[in-house]
Amino acid sequence: MIMLEIPSLDRLQSMKDAAQRILDTQNRNFVVTDQGRPIGTIIRDGIFSVMKECGGETLVEPVDDPHCAYVSEDMPLDEAWTLMQRDKKQLILVGTGQQSEGILDEENIAECIQLHARDN
Repeated sequence: MIMLEIPSLDRLQSMKDAAQRILDTQNRNFVVTDQGRPIGTIIRDGIFSVMKECGGETLVEPVDDPHCAYVSEDMPLDEAWTLMQRDKKQLILVGTGQQSEGILDEENIAECIQLHARDN
């Protein structure tokens, strides 16, 4: 079960803007984009860490992970989870490098597992 709304931050936004997005939404992991194209990811702890060290006006551009991971839409959830754990990814994109259909993150996968366990 993928999240179809992709929480994103433009690389030219400030960390202050990113922190406000955390407060305004339930999102904790973001895809960093450059002109709409994914260029990496950043997580809540990374945002707060950079704000503490460098200030809120620092740009989002120094992303936590400059390598976006992609999985196909039909990849089984347990395989996606294994990939995330192996590659130490907090968030992976669903689709190809050209087009993203959505995302999976650790919290999303944990919720899917809990829902599946209740149904069985």
